[in-house]
Amino acid sequence: MKSSGMTCRRSLLLLAALMLCATASAQERRVLRERATLKRHTKGVAALAFSPDGKTLASAGKDETIRLWDLTTGKHTATYFTRNSVNCLAFSPDGKTLALGCHDVVLWEAATGKELATLKACSHGVYSLAYSPDGNWLVAGGNTLTEASSIKMWDTRTNKEAVKFKTTSQSHVHLVVFSPDGKTLATAGNDDRVRLWEVATGKELAALGGNSGRKWAVAFSPDGKTLAASGGKYYSVVLLWDLATLKELKTLPVRQEEGVRLAFSPDGKTLVSVGNYREELRLWEVSTGKEFARYATYETFEVVVRSPDGKTIATACADSTIKLWDLPPAGKAIVLSPTEPQKKAPGDPAVVGKVREAVADLLGAFAAGRVGKIPMVEKTQVVWMISHVSDSQRVMSVKEFAEIMRRSFLGNTGKVTIEIEVEPRGPGGLAVAKVNLKRYQSITQFVVVYHGGEICSIVVADNGRQSRIQN
Repeated sequence: MKSSGMTCRRSLLLLAALMLCATASAQERRVLRERATLKRHTKGVAALAFSPDGKTLASAGKDETIRLWDLTTGKHTATYFTRNSVNCLAFSPDGKTLALGCHDVVLWEAATGKELATLKACSHGVYSLAYSPDGNWLVAGGNTLTEASSIKMWDTRTNKEAVKFKTTSQSHVHLVVFSPDGKTLATAGNDDRVRLWEVATGKELAALGGNSGRKWAVAFSPDGKTLAASGGKYYSVVLLWDLATLKELKTLPVRQEEGVRLAFSPDGKTLVSVGNYREELRLWEVSTGKEFARYATYETFEVVVRSPDGKTIATACADSTIKLWDLPPAGKAIVLSPTEPQKKAPGDPAVVGKVREAVADLLGAFAAGRVGKIPMVEKTQVVWMISHVSDSQRVMSVKEFAEIMRRSFLGNTGKVTIEIEVEPRGPGGLAVAKVNLKRYQSITQFVVVYHGGEICSIVVADNGRQSRIQN
């Protein structure tokens, strides 16, 4: 948590990249219109999946529930209870089966929630699921921490394990994606590469992009000729490869924080990139690699998925809600006007005062060890940018983070200077507060996101990779 002067400057730059608006002026930025907000989950949303026909959305909550939503009406239609937390979801191509990635893979009848089968998968959890386009194969990527394969594939007609994949260089696989023809599987894991596999044999075909940091998203173009992947160490870039030659075509300077998600438009001409914490969606022309549109959302995303027709994106937000966004056709800009409710508000004294009071209460709770008694902190998710020489991620609870703060700054003798700078960001009292804690030569900076009358997330920077601190 302690930093030298250079570390402080780098941390401030990282925070600025995470939380501040893009360089485009307010007049040039377009607003991504919100179609609906879905509210039922109580402890955050870990995974989302559209049904193949695009009419149903499935969501997996950290409250150990699966919920189904009718996207025509926006109504909640079903709740199913799980025995364990769910990390990922996937509908079968016919829409009849919903696969859940937990410690193992659990298959449910989508219409009723009836458990159909449990497939033994990776020993330390499943983090990505994908059905082949014809529905005959189900693949899971996960964490083994051993020499055992971190990719499992089953024949969905018999639920028996099929081809074996030798993944000794990827003990943790967090992304699995089938090519449109179902013959190739792309995976991303802890070796910072995108690996391509022949589905019929399990043979590795290629390893791409080893110098661009951890890969956060992989997407095939609809015609199967181009592969896109986002990755990066401090800022994300998007790489495009020609799959016929395996040559890198372009590098798109996304310059967003880690965690950028990707999707091709149905015609393959446009690539969509969404940053988890940058609060914007960007459109890129695949043929030229040029950005041609940017949409402001004024939201922090935890999960992002695109509908099968490419017209809607669903996002899981930090406040446990799910939001549906309509993506307008390119060229039809929605320009911010003085009457738009999404317009970034000037410094509303009432909002600023409430945010400063909430942050002061938060720091007081840290100092006094009262974190567990404050509801807003119990709901908070903390993202900590930490330095690591390895690819392992550190996971901490909010209470543990609070204890570090108390020991390092707030519980020690000596003068501590606290600076709080509040910036209103949008409707519903959305604001960010940049907090500096200074004691002697030590300084810690973090950003608090305030929305709906409470703190909903915290971002801490320390020069490195992203890790979640969670309840």
